[in-house]
Amino acid sequence: MKFYEYIFQKYYFDESDILNKMPIHMRNEVHLYCCRILIEKTDAFRNLSKSAMGEIMEYFKQEIYIPHNVIIKCDDFIENIYFISFGTAMYMVTVVALEITELYKVAKSELLKLFLEYPDVKQKI
Repeated sequence: MKFYEYIFQKYYFDESDILNKMPIHMRNEVHLYCCRILIEKTDAFRNLSKSAMGEIMEYFKQEIYIPHNVIIKCDDFIENIYFISFGTAMYMVTVVALEITELYKVAKSELLKLFLEYPDVKQKI
């Protein structure tokens, strides 16, 4: 029940439908606002322009895990890079959320495209 309370915070709407109807600059602003904690904590993202960050964050997908949810299993083929916005995860052989954990993932293929456009981000990561 905590998971649903956290996710919906007593409201439900189709976020992707709303975002797709917005002009690109507004969509970028929403992404920047939603990812602000991640951006503040990640050195690679700190000195980029708002427009560059908005474009980059559009590739990031938010995921929420509750305690004991498996994030990555030891035998998974890893196609994404994960950035923890907040929460705690434990990595031994499998990555498991220890508390409610919000993270953003980006496909390696998308990140490689972004590195071509923003080489300074590649150097910092």
